[in-house]
Amino acid sequence: MRDAYVGGDLADAMRKNPRLRVLSLNGLFDLATPFFITEYDLGHLELEPKLRSNIEFAYYPSGHMVYLNVDALKQLKNDLAAFYTKTAPGSENKSN
Repeated sequence: MRDAYVGGDLADAMRKNPRLRVLSLNGLFDLATPFFITEYDLGHLELEPKLRSNIEFAYYPSGHMVYLNVDALKQLKNDLAAFYTKTAPGSENKSN
C-alpha cells in the first residue's frame, strides 16, 4: 500500500483560493508522523511566496493526539481561537 500524498491537492486549492489559510498542528513527541516531515512537505508545495505565508505551524509538548495533554489542549484551544479570529475576522463572538 502506498502512503497518501495530498500536498498537490492542497497546493492546487491554495492557488485556486489565495485566501485559504493552513494551520499545521504538531506534537513534538509524535510517533505517528515523523518529525519535520510536515514542515518539509508544506515547504515543498511550489507555492508562490505570497501563498507560502498562508501556512502557519504550531507545536505542542505532546504526542500525535495533542488533546490528551491537558496543558497542550489549552494551548491548542488558544491557538485555534487566534487562528480563526485572524482568518475570519468577527468570528470570535460566534464561538461562545
